[in-house]
Amino acid sequence: MNALIRTAGAICLIFTAFHIWLGIAIARMPLPASPLALMKMLNTGGTIFILFLGVTLTFMASEVRKSRLGSMILLLGAATFIVRAVEEIVVSPHTNIVILAVCALTGLLHAGLFMVLRCPCHMKDAELPEQSM
Repeated sequence: MNALIRTAGAICLIFTAFHIWLGIAIARMPLPASPLALMKMLNTGGTIFILFLGVTLTFMASEVRKSRLGSMILLLGAATFIVRAVEEIVVSPHTNIVILAVCALTGLLHAGLFMVLRCPCHMKDAELPEQSM
């Protein structure tokens, strides 16, 4: 299971590299100052967030697998990529099938990991995530 979690993390690190490249491309776009600034800020924040997902899932897979915080990280990753896939259909004037497919598959990977790791039907009492108050 740790290998699948690390795979999801590696995919996020690839997304991080892509968003770094995208940030450079955005900086070179001939756009008015306000929309350009907004695009730079959103890309920077998104890149840092995806980097967090990538580092956490890649290098802390055991902790992700065992904790409630890890569950939330997987759910947040699933939501991030699934929402991005939906945005490709709803928001984008021209749907890019590659972006749609990659984001949807990545989101489903995160969601599937969450379901497999957190479904009580797959756990023994010793494997249940820690409970905090």
